[in-house]
Formats: sequence, structure tokens, C-alpha cells
Amino acid sequence: MNNNTISQYNDYNVKEIFSQIIMQEKKLVRINWSKRLTEYADIETSKNSYLDAPGFYCVLSGIYDIRKENFQEIKLLYVDCAFLETIRERLRLHADFLVCVDRFLKKEEKRKALIMGGVINNSSESTSQNFYNAVEQCLINTNQPVCNSSYIENSSGDMIEIINEGDYYPLKEKSVCRI
Repeated sequence: MNNNTISQYNDYNVKEIFSQIIMQEKKLVRINWSKRLTEYADIETSKNSYLDAPGFYCVLSGIYDIRKENFQEIKLLYVDCAFLETIRERLRLHADFLVCVDRFLKKEEKRKALIMGGVINNSSESTSQNFYNAVEQCLINTNQPVCNSSYIENSSGDMIEIINEGDYYPLKEKSVCRI
């Protein structure tokens, strides 16, 4: 072996070792997303139980298909979390995202704003406001909703892996970020 080959081999081993160390430190979060969508206009009267719990929510847009009796052409507009309040309360109090959502909906009048809710099913981390914010930011960074700003990943923070379960579409199944 020449010196270049040895150097490449050593670089590979170092990268592999660091990769394994990082994987061991990764915090795992599972979010269970409700199969039931709520039209934004109905959040005050909806009986969907996820609205009355803390958790995560997405604002989506979709076109209702009468023949299929469900929403089609779902698009992700906004991701947020409710930690100290319920999702329903958070939607009432924190409605600044509506300007962007309204602008998007005006482009296609057939579209309706929808809410999808999710709760942490299990986590290797104790829950706190900072933890919820980190999970929210990772979901935003991975899924790029139209009405959220992306964030710059922390290059020296802990790794977090989010696995979305249940009816999570249009979110990606996994999000891995450094928080």
C-alpha cells in the first residue's frame, strides 16, 4: 500500500468510528399523527381529541374530492408545537401564520386549510419546552413547509431522530437533525 491508500483507509476508519459514536448519542422521538384531519374553520367545534392535548400540529391545504370522500393534493403549509397549552389553544393564540396560509389558499379557491395533530408516542428524552422546540425545528428543516422559516442546524449539538407514525403524510417518515 502506498501512503495515499493508507491515509484514505485511516480517514475512512475515523469517519466510521465517529459515525458510530454519533448514532449512539442520537435521541429518538416517535410522533403518532392522527388519522383524522380537522378543517381549520371547525377547530372550535371539532371533537378530534388531539386538539385538546399538547403536541405537534401541521397546517395543510387540500382539495376535497366528493367521490373519494377525502382530501386530495395535500400540501404542507406550517408546522408548530403546543407544549404548555393544547393544540386548540395554540391555534387560537398563535395565528400569525394565517397571513401566509390565506395568501396560499387565495391562489386556489378550492383548497381548504386543514389541521393534522400528533403527540409524542415515546422519546429517549424527557419533554420540555426546549425539547419540543427542537423537534419542531427538525420537522421544519426536513419537511420545508411553505409558511415556516428554516433554521441553521447546530453543527455541534446532539443528534435527534424523529420517526413519524400513523397518518403522517405529507411529512417525511424520518427526520434526522442536530439540535
